[in-house]
Amino acid sequence: NEHWAASLQEKGIPHVAPANWLTNCRRISLALIGNGLSLEEIRQLEQVPESARETVHLQTLLDDPRFHHYWAERWTRFLVGTDGGQFIVYRRRRFKIWLSEVFAANRPYDQIVQDLITAEGLWTDKPQVNFLTATFDSNDNQADPVRLAARTSRAFLGLRIDCLQCHNDFLGNVNLGDADSPREGMQTDFHQLAAFFTSAKSGVLGVRSGEVEYNYKYLDAEQEVAVEPAVPYSPELLPADGDPRTRLAKWITHPENRQAARAAVSHVWALLFGRPSGEAVDNLPIDEKSSPMMEALANDFVASDFDMRRLIRLIAGSAAFRVDSRADFEVTPA
Repeated sequence: NEHWAASLQEKGIPHVAPANWLTNCRRISLALIGNGLSLEEIRQLEQVPESARETVHLQTLLDDPRFHHYWAERWTRFLVGTDGGQFIVYRRRRFKIWLSEVFAANRPYDQIVQDLITAEGLWTDKPQVNFLTATFDSNDNQADPVRLAARTSRAFLGLRIDCLQCHNDFLGNVNLGDADSPREGMQTDFHQLAAFFTSAKSGVLGVRSGEVEYNYKYLDAEQEVAVEPAVPYSPELLPADGDPRTRLAKWITHPENRQAARAAVSHVWALLFGRPSGEAVDNLPIDEKSSPMMEALANDFVASDFDMRRLIRLIAGSAAFRVDSRADFEVTPA
């Protein structure tokens, strides 16, 4: 709240008082279940002291199956899209049901990501495997490392590095390396990330972990070369040993991987506000600092062991979320 007020003061932008409890409860309902308040819910909240109504309503919805199912659908679209994929090996509905169970149990975000990246088994009894099998239609019934690298970078890292699949970054749009000393993104960055997913082998027993087998012919190269898995920044956080996908999952969810924490906070913020805090939810340049407010939320998210419900409570209770939408002064574009 202090960061928010300071940013407005620095820009010389006035703000109004918080909205009334009914408006804020309606916002919470729209964000968590996609619907407004029913008359019955309003009457129930009126029996609660006014100062506690927003908190009570938020907690009620966090325990409500409507929240679990609604956010499961929103996250399913974000993680695997809306395509049906191959019916035999891809069950989108099973994936969505698994996510609703995950949200109902308030499973920590880092564990969710690790489940998705390292998934093994059949797509029917291990629903998280569908994160991988959603790409089978483009890679001869095997996990498509290129599509998975693109989805992983956007969903879990907030980076758009798709263009590096074909060429180096000649326009300065994708900077990688360290935040303090960024470098241009290279074609190798994308394919080294993709190489991790070639360890996901499909067979009679579903997806199993195996060896990395990835060969690629880079732009202007004369022949294919073997590509070893590597991460596009902070390589010191990547475990040296272990299964390739487990190493990648541990790197993404490492407490010091600030970029991944920022990406998670950005997505939850967008679901609550209906719009991202910046240009896009999946475009957080590594060499550009986010606002102090978002950094504070990312710090708390990591410190709380990736507790998503705590993150939701912090944002829904913030001055930025609760501010009234009507003002008694001129509302300028700023």
